[in-house]
Amino acid sequence: MTKATAKARIAAAIKKKRMANKPVKRAYFRKGVTKNSNYSAITTLARQVKQLQLSRYGFKQFQHQHIGYSNDPTLTSLSLTQAAPLAFMANNFYDQARLYFGTKTGVAPNQVASYAITGKWSKVRSLNGLSPDYNWNQKQEEDTVSHIHYLPISTTMKIKFKCASIGPNQTPIRCRVTVLTLKTSSDVTNIHAELPTTLGAYSNLVDRDPLTRQYLNTSQFHKVIYQKDVYFPQPNVTHNNIERFITYKHIFSDNSPVEFDKTNEPNEDMRHNIPNNKQVWVILNTDNVDSTRLSVTMERWNVWRDPHGVGN
Repeated sequence: MTKATAKARIAAAIKKKRMANKPVKRAYFRKGVTKNSNYSAITTLARQVKQLQLSRYGFKQFQHQHIGYSNDPTLTSLSLTQAAPLAFMANNFYDQARLYFGTKTGVAPNQVASYAITGKWSKVRSLNGLSPDYNWNQKQEEDTVSHIHYLPISTTMKIKFKCASIGPNQTPIRCRVTVLTLKTSSDVTNIHAELPTTLGAYSNLVDRDPLTRQYLNTSQFHKVIYQKDVYFPQPNVTHNNIERFITYKHIFSDNSPVEFDKTNEPNEDMRHNIPNNKQVWVILNTDNVDSTRLSVTMERWNVWRDPHGVGN
């Protein structure tokens, strides 16, 4: 089975689980029931009931976003280095949701991991000169995520890594995208893994040296949902501006709405209002140490339900 086939099967299974009506399925397939021509009608009714259940969360809505960088609004990309991984919360759908980068303070072996804000997700606004009558992407500027609660359905991310130059005298570069959730652990109380506050500790995840490489702890702290590497090998001839892409669609299958205690800029307080094990984090790492060689641009397409938007 190829990776593409495996991903398609996993996505189909998640969708089937999300849309299945378990009480109807149990009743239909219980022992002693004869399967008959009503199967199609019953399963169709089950799907309709499931849709009705989901409709209590509101209309399905869409938004296309890209990263804007707070340190310089004119930038269209951001450098990525080994020492400063990037991260954002995938289930924070808000316009102006934060992008973080990891930092460290102090001297080894007693460095303290921390973080800083480097950019924000912003709605894509069409500037192609077309009238709204012909600008089909304009609709995705109109939908607004509710500041009371919303139900995330999916987010599709497209991440572009751009290497300024790679040649026979330059070090090859590896980049990695990791999607994970945090586990709650009562076994270890003196270890910090929460995000984004300890993002600096997530550097060196693709370090070439196994002695200095940082490893995720999947037994106690991390549940890895998706991981993908891209590689810029060392060629015989120098090449400039080489691009590699990673596209990933994450489906939120637990049907759990995101709710808040405050209505004033909830994107700032989101991680305080959502349990750690419900936060879905996307982390970008590299073994690149030269801030001028590697840059990143990101887009995402969010789909959600809430009862306060215009819907479709």
